[in-house]
Amino acid sequence: MLRSPDDLIVWLPVTGEHFLLPQPPRPYQYCAGAVICAAHSDCSDADCYSLHGFNVVLVGCDDRPDTFDQIEFFEGNVTWVSIYNLDKNKWSQTYALEDNRYTEHPVVEQNQPVLYRDALYFMLEMHDLEGEEVRAALRFDLGDQKLSVVLAPENAYTDSGMFLATSEGFAFAGTAADDDEDVAEGNGQNKISVWTLSDDTPPVWSLTSEIDLETILPVDAINSAFSLSAVGFIEGEETICIDSGERIFTVEVQSKRTRDIGPSGSEFVLAFLHFHMPTWRKAEDIVKRRGSPIETPSGKEAKGGQSPNFSGAENLAKAEDIVKRIGSPVETPSGKKAKGGQSQNFSGAEN
Repeated sequence: MLRSPDDLIVWLPVTGEHFLLPQPPRPYQYCAGAVICAAHSDCSDADCYSLHGFNVVLVGCDDRPDTFDQIEFFEGNVTWVSIYNLDKNKWSQTYALEDNRYTEHPVVEQNQPVLYRDALYFMLEMHDLEGEEVRAALRFDLGDQKLSVVLAPENAYTDSGMFLATSEGFAFAGTAADDDEDVAEGNGQNKISVWTLSDDTPPVWSLTSEIDLETILPVDAINSAFSLSAVGFIEGEETICIDSGERIFTVEVQSKRTRDIGPSGSEFVLAFLHFHMPTWRKAEDIVKRRGSPIETPSGKEAKGGQSPNFSGAENLAKAEDIVKRIGSPVETPSGKKAKGGQSQNFSGAEN
């Protein structure tokens, strides 16, 4: 999902299609979002939108309106979520966070959300909760459509941690709070710990893995003057991205295998699919949604609502050919047209 100054856009990098979304139901100062399959939230098929459509889950943070002595003013902050459906081309009602522990809701970070089971988890900024600075995730249950807050482990140095999903459950990876022995030995920040949240009621964090980076990273890879931090994860791979102060490495939680992926200094690393080959169904669906005729590999024209019949020797290369031919504007659900390359990557606060 992309964000221009005034619009939200869903971008399909393989085809170059942009879907310009209608304005959300309420304004926001900060936001984060996720694009999920409309039929199955855990779907990982890159072509699924052409089969089932997609939903956009948008988390927004804005000022809370209030009235005193007939004077309207804004106080505190409200965190809410709304869902956009492609087929209906509209947003759902908003669902606000209800948590009596907060007089002012925490602000959502624009990091990659975590999808675990039937819930999305969005990282929240470090914030004060009952007099203590905490790290937490905003949990949105896709079934119940309720918002709640999940606090990071108490014994984790949470300022440099990251939520992720592993085979053992919803997890948090980061450096453990230094104890006296670690500080005395000078290795308090050289380990990455992974905690997993239980399914109990209430859920409990337990330490499930410790990764000693000094034993798996190259010599001199760790900058002793720098605090190690988790700066990203690879969804579905149980792999976290660690900034050592010198370089950024991927670390596989189970095998402990590492890979150098670039220089230090990034606040967040976003992993994405580098290349995806369009399938038959994808190319045919593009033709169906187009209003103007498109010449198929057989030389015949296929108008919107019709699809060329590919079979036998006419293989995937024909599908690629159709995708390459589509260079004119694509009409979005809101009726506006968007061309490839005209949208901006959304980051930072809208202010």
